[in-house]
Amino acid sequence: MSKLQTIQNTALRIATGCTADTNTHHLHQETLVLPLPAHLRLHASQLKEKTKLPYHPLHSLRMQPKPHRLKKITIFQENNDYTTEIKTNSQNIELAAITNNMKQIHTEIVHQHIQSIPDNNILKTKAPDIDKSENTLSRSTRTLLAQLRTGKSPFLLTWKHKINPTKYISPLCPLCGTSEHNTEHIFNCTHIPLTLEVGDLWHTPGEVEGLLETWQGKLDSLLM
Repeated sequence: MSKLQTIQNTALRIATGCTADTNTHHLHQETLVLPLPAHLRLHASQLKEKTKLPYHPLHSLRMQPKPHRLKKITIFQENNDYTTEIKTNSQNIELAAITNNMKQIHTEIVHQHIQSIPDNNILKTKAPDIDKSENTLSRSTRTLLAQLRTGKSPFLLTWKHKINPTKYISPLCPLCGTSEHNTEHIFNCTHIPLTLEVGDLWHTPGEVEGLLETWQGKLDSLLM
C-alpha cells in the first residue's frame, strides 16, 4: 500500500505541478482525490452493501461460517476494519434503501478524510473549496495557483532562497525590500495596491490571475 500511495502522490504532483516538497494533504485536496486506503475502503464498503440484495452474485459470501483455523478475515465477515457498514433492516431490503446507504457511506468516508486534513499553512485554517471558475483558466495559471495555495512556488523568492540560497541571496520582496516575498506578501505589498485577499486564491482565482500578471510585469521590469 505504501508503494502504491507513493506512485499516486507522484502522479498528483505531475497533475498539479506542485513542487517536490509540497505536503501530500495539499495534493489530495487540490485534485479531490482520496488517498488509496480511503478509496479502497469506500469501494469495499459499497460492494459489501450491494451484496445485501438476495439476488446479488456475492450474496452467499455474507453467510460464510466461521473458519476452523485462523485466517485473514474478508470484508464479508463481521467486525472487520476494512469497511464502513450501515445497519439495514434484514426484513426489508430494497434497492432504494441500499442505494441510499451507499450514498451515506460515500459521504461518511469523504467527510472523515476531509476532517483529517490539517489546516492550510497560508490561511491557518481549513482551506475552502476551490471555485469552479478556475476550470476556465490555463494549465500554467492553475499550476501557479496550486503552488501559491501551499506557499511553495518558483514564483516566490522565499522558496527560491530556501532551495538555492547561493543564487538567491535574499528572500525579501524586490519591490519594497522590507518583507519576505511569500504568498501572503503578494496580497499585501504596498507597491501593488489592490483589494484582493489571500482567500481569493480559492474564491476568485480568475481575479488573482490578473494580480499575478501585474506582479510578473513588475518583476520583469526590474531585470531589464
